[in-house]
Amino acid sequence: MEDTFPKLIIRNCERYGEKALAMRKKEFGIWKRYTWKDCLDAIKHFSLGLISLGLERGDRVCIIGENAPEYFWAQYGIQASGGIVTGVFSDSPPPEVSYIVSHSEAKFVIVDDQEQADKVLGIREQLPNLQRVIYWDPKGLIHYDEPILVSYREVLELGRQYEQEHPGLFERNVEVDKGEDLALLVYTSGTGGIPKGAMLTHIGIVNTGRLWNQLETWSTADEYVSFISPAWVTEQGQIAASVIGGAKINFPEETETVQENIREIGATKCTFSPRLWESVVSQIQAKMVDANPFNRFMYSLFFPVGYKVDELYLQDKKLNLVWRILRWLSNLIVFRPIKDTYGLMKVKYAVTGGAPLGMDSFRFLRALGINLRQIYAITEAGLVTFQRNHDVKFESVGPAMPETELRITDSGEILIRGSTDYFVGYYRNPEATNKVLEGGWFHGGDAGFIDQDGHLILLGRAADLFEAESGGGIRVSPENIEGRLKFSPYIRDAMVIGRGRPYVAALIQIDFETLGRWAERKKLPYTTFSDLSQKQEIYELTRREIERMNRYLPPSSRIQRYAHLHKEFDADEAELTRSKKLRRGYMEERYKDLIDSVYVGDDVFEIKSVVKYRDGREGTIRTSITIVSLENKQE
Repeated sequence: MEDTFPKLIIRNCERYGEKALAMRKKEFGIWKRYTWKDCLDAIKHFSLGLISLGLERGDRVCIIGENAPEYFWAQYGIQASGGIVTGVFSDSPPPEVSYIVSHSEAKFVIVDDQEQADKVLGIREQLPNLQRVIYWDPKGLIHYDEPILVSYREVLELGRQYEQEHPGLFERNVEVDKGEDLALLVYTSGTGGIPKGAMLTHIGIVNTGRLWNQLETWSTADEYVSFISPAWVTEQGQIAASVIGGAKINFPEETETVQENIREIGATKCTFSPRLWESVVSQIQAKMVDANPFNRFMYSLFFPVGYKVDELYLQDKKLNLVWRILRWLSNLIVFRPIKDTYGLMKVKYAVTGGAPLGMDSFRFLRALGINLRQIYAITEAGLVTFQRNHDVKFESVGPAMPETELRITDSGEILIRGSTDYFVGYYRNPEATNKVLEGGWFHGGDAGFIDQDGHLILLGRAADLFEAESGGGIRVSPENIEGRLKFSPYIRDAMVIGRGRPYVAALIQIDFETLGRWAERKKLPYTTFSDLSQKQEIYELTRREIERMNRYLPPSSRIQRYAHLHKEFDADEAELTRSKKLRRGYMEERYKDLIDSVYVGDDVFEIKSVVKYRDGREGTIRTSITIVSLENKQE
């Protein structure tokens, strides 16, 4: 059985050759098609080209770029030569790129385009191990006079020449590779500090793909659109499942055309992060707010049908004639057009993972007729849980995967034990490795509990749970409340606070696009995000949303005061990780004065923001932030 990615590619080439498509990439409005043979040829020649440039077994190579065939050809070519791949998020600023390339001791960096090349060239003095920067999009780079730069095509040509001089070398290298060899060096999101490089094996990722296929079979008839960064391990698992099943992997033309391209391809498998699913829900609700009275009436009439039909489905009950007719009508009039808009018409099943998806958003999407499942996956432990058909609980992330054990400590931390050949440890950090693998269990730092049906209920990071002073010892999960808040079309993001404080409060990021349209319809003048966020009329909208949500929360978890932040949460300012997770500790420190003002009882807080101009100058902007109190009845 194939135990490495290159062996899987060779197997698929022998099985399908030029009979089946492996990949598509849209360029200049045209879908370029690649068979499995095309892919194998590119992987082989890129691998041999790297060897001719000095790549040795065990070397680390970083890849920075948007999802494209070249990304994965490079990845599998590196791994075929015994190299280890490190993905870097394409929106990472130079300091983050410098840290990962330097810490991984990468000899080569492969980049997408001029923007990524400039990042690396600008920091090369900090990268003593760097020998080559290889780019696959030549636009803007042709006239660069940099000896360190080499094009993707040049490497392929070097590989073809090297093959003539060393026939059979690629095949011998692939045969020598073992499943226990390192395949990926995946850097953690860094929510709790500096990112760590998790060393993952071939067999670990391959087995994740095989387990995925056992639960939801992939085949050559399936279409998958890859747009989530391969630097995120969940995308690596999805690609592995696609390759094992022989599914077609499609790559969008641009980040801005993802939705259009998913719709055009008719994806049958779909994976979004919770933030992306929440964005879809928010957009749908915002469009309904803007819709004409007839469409709003149809929406409010048929959505309860969707909720009821999904409830009966999960109970494995057959629909009677009345419910079948109502389902058909609701799908025809409301759900089908909505799903078609977002390219979800042909999706057999969809996945969300990386963090808990808000229960309201989860139920909403399933009511639409999207067979959405929640998974729990960790960089160091792979796919841990997976919701099965007819066994979906909105509050859970599903039961454990086969061959995986879960245990909950007295403090509520989730411990995981499963495959011993997946996570080898943290690169250059034996102390952290020993700590997370203490006692033969992986200590990931997440908190939760297992219900009577064996489902894992994920509460969030153990370090993030808190007890408000008035909570009577009841722990509050900020992620759970934030997920409920983001169900509102007016709230894009939120940070719930309350550790060591008298009660729960929140900092809200408004949905600027939705509320901007609302303000225009109401003829409410505004200039900037900051200006709109502090309008009294906007606070009235979010107040009603928070009061509605509070009714469904226990008294100790209800938000009692909140403020609209004057800006969006920003990964470039270290407020979010590259996978869009909230860096809570950093945020609490950065906005400490504002948070203190919330709890002191102030009605207004003057905040100073430092802005950087394009010419390098810095300026300071002062903004008044309104703080609102809510009346919460204690039960």
